[in-house]
Amino acid sequence: MKREQLFFIIVIVLILINTGLLLNHYFFSAHEKKHEHGIDRSWIVKGVGLTNDQEKKHIQMRKAYFGELRVLNDSIRAIRARFVALSAEQDLTDSLSQVWADSINRWHRRAVELAFQHTRRVRAILEEKQKPLWDSIVQVIMLGQRED
Repeated sequence: MKREQLFFIIVIVLILINTGLLLNHYFFSAHEKKHEHGIDRSWIVKGVGLTNDQEKKHIQMRKAYFGELRVLNDSIRAIRARFVALSAEQDLTDSLSQVWADSINRWHRRAVELAFQHTRRVRAILEEKQKPLWDSIVQVIMLGQRED
């Protein structure tokens, strides 16, 4: 009987903890992420110190960039799915496999070029004192380097 009571108490405690975590996630942490105007400010905007005008331009550029990137990534996923489906065939030649791999690589190249163009466009709206900060943030994002 004592085991059942202990098990029941543990289940109740876990339910309460999960409920608390859900409430915290959906109701309390959302308020901390909001800017005073209700706009979500990214750490990039804060790190570079963009003005309101620059921030508006950056948000427009970011939305356009991620919209284009989403289309490219969807295409890459579709090509990969077809390539994986073809790999089930035993008579797939090495040259045909190379053609598919080259096709995927071309799409990846387009995504990298798009990212480069986006960083250049954002850099063009910055003041001279903001450019080094932007460059260091781009290094961290693109190359995965951590600042120690």
